[in-house]
Amino acid sequence: MELDSVNKAPLSLDEACESLISLLREPLSSSGCSSSVRAALRRLDDACGPSLATRTKFAKSQPQLLRAAIRFLTLKRSPAQRADIMRSMNRCHCTKCLMHLALEYKEDAPDEALVLNPKFMTHFIGTFTTLLSLVLVDLTRGRFRNAKSDKSSNAQPWPLEPNDLLPYGMKDSIQGFSGWASGNYGYEPHILQLVGKIASFHLPFCHEVVKPPYALSATLPLQQLENAMKRYADPSRRDLKERATEFESDVRLATNILQDLGLAIQSNVFFTADSKRTLSVFKRLLDHLSRLPIDREIFADMIPQFEDYVVIAQSHVDEDEGRIPQLGELLSRISLPSEDDPKEGYNMMVIARRGGCWNISCMANSEGLRTPLCAQCDLIRYCSKRVRAFQTAFLTIWQLTG
Repeated sequence: MELDSVNKAPLSLDEACESLISLLREPLSSSGCSSSVRAALRRLDDACGPSLATRTKFAKSQPQLLRAAIRFLTLKRSPAQRADIMRSMNRCHCTKCLMHLALEYKEDAPDEALVLNPKFMTHFIGTFTTLLSLVLVDLTRGRFRNAKSDKSSNAQPWPLEPNDLLPYGMKDSIQGFSGWASGNYGYEPHILQLVGKIASFHLPFCHEVVKPPYALSATLPLQQLENAMKRYADPSRRDLKERATEFESDVRLATNILQDLGLAIQSNVFFTADSKRTLSVFKRLLDHLSRLPIDREIFADMIPQFEDYVVIAQSHVDEDEGRIPQLGELLSRISLPSEDDPKEGYNMMVIARRGGCWNISCMANSEGLRTPLCAQCDLIRYCSKRVRAFQTAFLTIWQLTG
């Protein structure tokens, strides 16, 4: 039987939103139980619907919820304060809450897990980062929404201006996001994804993110990729396929920020801040992906992307060490499709043509970027003539291996 089915009456959408807004605004003074919060989150999930269009429409229709969420996520807090919030949200010991905990943890789970419920917090934080991201992705870069004369101040669309987007300012927001993204509970990749969407939409924030000490642009994404590998390797965390599915999702979320920063300002800081660590992480990620016990189609698009990242990271390691690799070594780093696998070759052509810059040192490789096709091959793309000029050496190698 579904645990929430024992509720006396299902929550209306307005009731669910009001309870969540109250919790986001005053997370330490909440008197509700985590099962009630789960029911509210599930009500939001139902309202979002199955399609991207309906989810985006719903997100835009809840400006109060969005404003409460962005304030919750960007307010600077100490580790102790964040832990207090998680304890407060899981303080209830009613029958329903204890039943949830019994399902989510083994009998030998540490006491801390019963207080800092990572699965619940991942659902909680992931819900709001997703809603915020949906709105930002649907906007034109740098163009805030217009105020509506027929709506009250509470009902105005979000975001109207930079202070509405980041109410505590850019620097404090970076510290607020960094705090939530520095743990190892499972919700951190969702924070990084939202940071990437904000950076892609609001370029001043993007420029701030890529400044030293590179917490959100390099250090924490690498840390979360390493944490994802550790969680996947932990046999005490559910069965192997469930861990593999969670691993694929976490890695995808945590690496989205690379694409968003690269598309926004063509930043390579992720690879330059700690090139050796970056190279090691992506080599291990590729090894893990090659052996995931789930349908390969789910993560097939990540393989060539991460192979490119390995090549980029290796080039920065070479530069840091003052090495100039020989042609044979360069050729060995380039992964080409097998002659005996036409499907693999076709998939590479589809990936190449559907968008993104093919200069291996350029981060602008997203499908959504409308880049011009190469005039010679009508297949691969470059984001500018300047970047195309830098790719001459790569084209030479491509011709030699053809």
